[in-house]
Amino acid sequence: MSDQPEQRCQRCKRLGHEVPFEYCFTQESDQVCPEILNCWWERFDVRTCLADRLGKDVVKELESPRQQQPKILGLLELIEQAKKRQVKPSGE
Repeated sequence: MSDQPEQRCQRCKRLGHEVPFEYCFTQESDQVCPEILNCWWERFDVRTCLADRLGKDVVKELESPRQQQPKILGLLELIEQAKKRQVKPSGE
């Protein structure tokens, strides 16, 4: 196993397969995955790593409990976004 966190890999709870630590920085509109602390805390000192890389404010934000919306609302929002992106055929 590598001593560099960026080169470590583990199973992603969201995707269901192995990903490198760096992948967690490419989620959700180029933001850090909100589950990064939960996934990596047992492997190395992820809080210090994130604080050094992104700042203590980002770590505090990740540690604070966030309001979860029901899955159905999230799905409905995704459907609406897809509808807005859909290209309408010419002639309408």
